Amino acid sequence: MLATAWAGMADSAAIALFVLGYAVVFAHVFLRVPWRWAWLAIPVFAGIGVPAGLAADALGMPGSYYAAPLVTLFVLAALTIRDGAWPVFLTAGGLFGVSLTFRSMDHTVCGSFPPGTHFLWHLCNATVLYLVSRTAVRRWVGSPGQVTAGA
Repeated sequence: MLATAWAGMADSAAIALFVLGYAVVFAHVFLRVPWRWAWLAIPVFAGIGVPAGLAADALGMPGSYYAAPLVTLFVLAALTIRDGAWPVFLTAGGLFGVSLTFRSMDHTVCGSFPPGTHFLWHLCNATVLYLVSRTAVRRWVGSPGQVTAGA
């Protein structure tokens, strides 16, 4: 809610922590990788993210560091085709693309629309985080051998 450098860094850091954490959770919950090995999803994500970010930067795309999560959402959709979760990840990827559009056009739009579009970036991101989190929680709770609260 604040247009300051530290607030921008905090915003980006929170997104980065979620993305990295979700990579680990996805590996465990969807791919059934044991927790001790699921942490290797972080360097795998970096292997996707660094080239995606560099390519987006070379194309002059604003917010190129968000190319990695965008590409990754579509990779997750492909990885979940067999188990039926792919529509959620495909939807989340499309919505994140819309979100990035709102973020990118915010400075341009502010002159004619004073509230800008940055709030739409946050609303879309919140929806993306909800979709992927809900999907992981539902998969986790429905998995055999998982202990749930109150069990």
